[in-house]
Amino acid sequence: MHTIEVTLKDGLKDSFTEKVRKEILDLGFTVQLVRQILLYTIDKELSKKELLFLGKELFADPLIQKFSIDKPMAQDMDWDWLIHVKNLPGVKDNVGERSKEAIHDILGIEFSSEETVYTSRYYLLKGTLTGEEVDRLAREVFAYESVESWHIMDRGTFIKEGYSPEIPKVVIVHQPEIIEFDLTVSEEALAHLSQERHLALNINEMKKIRDYFSRQDVVLMRRRIGLRERPTDAELEVLAQTWSEHCKHKIFNARVRYREGEKVEQIDSLFKAYIRSSTEKLRRRLKWVVSTLWDNSGVVEFNERYLFAFKCETHNSPSAKYPYGGALTGIVGVYRDPMGTGKGVRLIYGTYGFCTADPNYNGRLRPQIHPRRLLEGVRKGVEDGGNKHGVPTPYGITFFDDGYLGKPAIYVLAAGLIPKIINGESGAEKQANPGDFIIMCGGKVGIDGIHGATESSMEGGEHITLGHVQMGDPYTQKKMHDFLNEARDRGLYTCIQDNGAGGLSSSVGEMGYNFGRPTRQRGRKDAAKGFKLYLDRVPLKYQGLDPWQILLSESQERMTVSVPPENLEEFMNLAKIHEVEATVLGEFDTSGKFYCLYGERPVTFMDMEFVHEGVPQMELEAEWVPPEERGLKEPALPRIKDHGKFLKEMLSRPNICSKEYITRQFDHEVQGTSVIKHLVGENSDVYSDGVVIRPDLESDEAVAIACGINPKFSHIDTYHMTANAFDEAIRRIIALGGDLNRIVLNDNFCWPSPLPKEDNPDAKYKMAQLVRANRALYDYTTTYGTPCISGKDSMSMDATIPDESGKMHRISALPTIMFSSAGIMDDYRRCVTMDVKKPGDLVFILGKTYNECGGSEYYEIFDEIGLNVPVVRARNAIKLYKALSKAISEGLVASCHGCYRGGLAIALAQTSFAGGYGLSINLASVPRENLHDEDRILYSESASRFVATVPPKHEKDFKKIMKGNDFGLVGEVREDKILTIKNLEGRVILKENIYELKEAQKSPFRNTKTF
Repeated sequence: MHTIEVTLKDGLKDSFTEKVRKEILDLGFTVQLVRQILLYTIDKELSKKELLFLGKELFADPLIQKFSIDKPMAQDMDWDWLIHVKNLPGVKDNVGERSKEAIHDILGIEFSSEETVYTSRYYLLKGTLTGEEVDRLAREVFAYESVESWHIMDRGTFIKEGYSPEIPKVVIVHQPEIIEFDLTVSEEALAHLSQERHLALNINEMKKIRDYFSRQDVVLMRRRIGLRERPTDAELEVLAQTWSEHCKHKIFNARVRYREGEKVEQIDSLFKAYIRSSTEKLRRRLKWVVSTLWDNSGVVEFNERYLFAFKCETHNSPSAKYPYGGALTGIVGVYRDPMGTGKGVRLIYGTYGFCTADPNYNGRLRPQIHPRRLLEGVRKGVEDGGNKHGVPTPYGITFFDDGYLGKPAIYVLAAGLIPKIINGESGAEKQANPGDFIIMCGGKVGIDGIHGATESSMEGGEHITLGHVQMGDPYTQKKMHDFLNEARDRGLYTCIQDNGAGGLSSSVGEMGYNFGRPTRQRGRKDAAKGFKLYLDRVPLKYQGLDPWQILLSESQERMTVSVPPENLEEFMNLAKIHEVEATVLGEFDTSGKFYCLYGERPVTFMDMEFVHEGVPQMELEAEWVPPEERGLKEPALPRIKDHGKFLKEMLSRPNICSKEYITRQFDHEVQGTSVIKHLVGENSDVYSDGVVIRPDLESDEAVAIACGINPKFSHIDTYHMTANAFDEAIRRIIALGGDLNRIVLNDNFCWPSPLPKEDNPDAKYKMAQLVRANRALYDYTTTYGTPCISGKDSMSMDATIPDESGKMHRISALPTIMFSSAGIMDDYRRCVTMDVKKPGDLVFILGKTYNECGGSEYYEIFDEIGLNVPVVRARNAIKLYKALSKAISEGLVASCHGCYRGGLAIALAQTSFAGGYGLSINLASVPRENLHDEDRILYSESASRFVATVPPKHEKDFKKIMKGNDFGLVGEVREDKILTIKNLEGRVILKENIYELKEAQKSPFRNTKTF
């Protein structure tokens, strides 16, 4: 065993350790120095010459780094404490695996299955610290306790005794086994079994399973193949993941009794009544919508050559447990959704949304991971998982609220292009056929990702295990992505699905049930209706896994494909060329059975229809309590005395200020498709409304990318919260030059649990909030003509966490829905950005401002919620959006920026300082209704509004197009650097240097101790 150590050369600044040092200072400790040493421990005999070559050519950058071989570099350095951080046994070491591959490529050396390369880290600290304090720093700064261990030594002990890093190895102490369960027990025992095995099944579901296995026809069927009437552990686990909230969306499909005052209504499935019905209604009307709500992603036409597919997911529970790994797995996992859509995509972009508690939280509750660290962890995870996959991450959002202390909402999205026609067939179609081989390709299976589907369906807390967190590897998945694209183009497989929630259980189970298509299409004679799967053939990371673990593991970067026998040899040869592991595990058939074996021993044998359709429908109560009855009212606030000071305070608020620190750490330019970037303006440092990319460089078509999210409005009414998030997602695309007629969305619900429990007394109200949100989704998608072609829900945004005394508290996140939007643009050259372009241009406000400050940032400064929540007036908005799109397409608009969080004052300031020119604004000309309060004119968050600048030569044509809409000429762009605003009487109430305003927006994240 050899160890190569690498560190920066003396005198060079290490940005990582500087950030860490600031974090240590933030915890109240003083350190003079933090230094990092990277360790590559090679469990193979190599010569001195080979080791030197690897140190120089592989592990160290000769310009900035130095290395040593089998000699501790720390011996010659000045420090007081050393912390050695390494992965726990069984945790995937991506860097180590890539290093092993690189050594093989460079030196031509073969590694046996027992030989490996393992990475770890030394952190050297200089400062007056106790051992207990260093241990705290290890736990809170340097390591994630859930996946890493650490060893601490002081300098004297290290010099005297030395220290040799060891490779942690998984030790499996038992032989694989199959356990059977007797379900003919009491309801209490059934409930205990569900809880003990983390099945997340309720008592009605456990009884339904018991009754199925007690049926005489099922008993006889099982006896014929060598199984008893008792279900195996694998069968229970399969049903638990397939019936989980994560997979079956049981709350969305529940029968709901909704009460609003004296009115009572029965709703049979929110999903069917509102989401599917609206999408299918629009699909019949919109011929360019190709595929919705049955495949992994929605699909629409992009241009003459390609289809466009996109999907947004959440990875909340794993990110709460291990932020880096949870988010990394989230982004590589959501990449596999489009990869498994139709015949498979070429990925073109990924985005993110981070909803966490305030990074500077300092309250009485004590989450397992501080929100500051959680935010940095998920940011790094998405960065590594996305960009290292060779995919740009051009757009993302953050939102902070302390309701996310218990469980964050971590959104990840992926999109790709599919050839319209592949070998004479539609690129959007797929189907596993009887006789097709079941082939798993990509990574191996381990114990990581066990119970991902079920534990993600549960409320957060200490009962959630590390086992459900997967360890993603973007490099392995990138190779698989490229391999599958080539196999697709050769027509080598008939169907493809990712191994996400539930692993092989889910992918093979769905492919063998005609892949979740509408019921009317499942009866096709040529489709597979069952399968036979051999679990002992599955490639494993290490031996000793039980069959149910092999079947259910969600170990990452794996896809399942169905390959006709005549294509098998070519498929397997192509996999070898791409260095992608591919293994035949069984075949699809027409048996109608979910049949798995381990060797010759049966493991599962169930009816496919029972597995997929057998879950009993939930029955839930919903009771709406209007905001007035909850005590909400409009507050009487003091008038703003110093508008300049107040605007700076608004610009520096957590949900308005710049997160440039986060944005700049993502690679927006990989693949070279960027048109409008996330940061725009004279210094490329102000947030654009959205981004535009050109994924097909042989055509002028482009994709505009944005999203909308407004959880604060949930305090008042989730109907209007949903409407505003929807309108914002649309408005941002329109501001870029998009066309309302070519916009599609993904809806992603993150909701506190509406299930009745003793410690969840407002469950009925939470369910009513969900009903109202779904109604809004239906109303606005059908009115705007913009369908939700895919979506996801996470219905357990709750957790119990302790306070300073150890008392546990339930924390429920705000009801949150994020709409991700994509606009198909005919010509990327007609886009527009938000920054002012030229002095003398005219400033227009488009859309009407109302007295709607309820749930606003303005009210929140005064610790108020209010009552007058913004109302989206759909007909007015549609008319305005179509007129604005026409004006932009005709080249009449120099800049356009939507009004979002913070209202008109924020939009004016951002438009001004982005372009580097001042504005002269007269509030008397702002279109408004029954509003004579300058404070509310400036900070109302009314929907469907824009700030647009127009060259004087286009004024007449612009006004002609906008005729019949609410718009007003409110001022002009100035040569100076001053934002000037006059009140309704014409008196100047604000006169501020635009760069001081910009500094107010940029400073919070840049100047905090943490960031």
